[in-house]
Amino acid sequence: MISRRNVGALTRAYAASMQAAVERFGTSRKELLVIEDAPRFLELAEALPTRDRYVRGATNVFEEVVTSVAEGSTPAVRAFVLGTMRVHLIDAFAFAVPNGRALKRIAALGPLVEVGCGSGYWARCLSDMGTQLAAYDKFEPGPPEEPHVCHHPTRKGDPAFAMEQEPGARTLLLCWPVGIVNMDEVDEAPRFSSMGSEALSAFGGEHVVFVGERSQSFGSPEFFAHLDREFKLLERIAIPNLAPWKDSVWVYRRRS
Repeated sequence: MISRRNVGALTRAYAASMQAAVERFGTSRKELLVIEDAPRFLELAEALPTRDRYVRGATNVFEEVVTSVAEGSTPAVRAFVLGTMRVHLIDAFAFAVPNGRALKRIAALGPLVEVGCGSGYWARCLSDMGTQLAAYDKFEPGPPEEPHVCHHPTRKGDPAFAMEQEPGARTLLLCWPVGIVNMDEVDEAPRFSSMGSEALSAFGGEHVVFVGERSQSFGSPEFFAHLDREFKLLERIAIPNLAPWKDSVWVYRRRS
């Protein structure tokens, strides 16, 4: 469930980014549907902690919130505002924004095991659709004495542990697997996380669902080589993006 801290951060970021958009694009406040006009974004954000349908998971609130950001503005303004709010949206929900088409396609591939699930937002959406799913992450969602986001029960464990615990999983879900880990070291050779490759190596099921971009920010060269060698791409599904990324849902099936 999202915390009051997240709501405060979202609303403050929204106000700041909308004001920045006014200054950058020379657009009037009325045209941007800003704070005093009670935009749908703020109504949604304020309702998040106590909204029954959110707690029960009967709706994909993340997509709803992202859709409402700078609603009615130009694509350039929306992209700018979403980009400036990105870190706060990720903190409250997830790195990637699921939509109905993607969730329906993934749900049909259960039972699933998700590795690197973060706060479990995608896992919660899928679980609410009746999908059998186990979610794992290297880190706990957060200490119990501090406000934190935990959308779905998560087990702590690396890829090998997850696969050992879920031998009957038909599908591996990897949402934004870590890619290059030394992006700021401009004079150094790139180093990549091994998480995605480890998950593929340990997985014995039929399908892999990768959420992200095929770039060095996701996975690793070894990960994509392994994926292409052992799995065939069946479908690429568009999802809402948080600038600057252009992530998609990639559905693969193991080659016979």
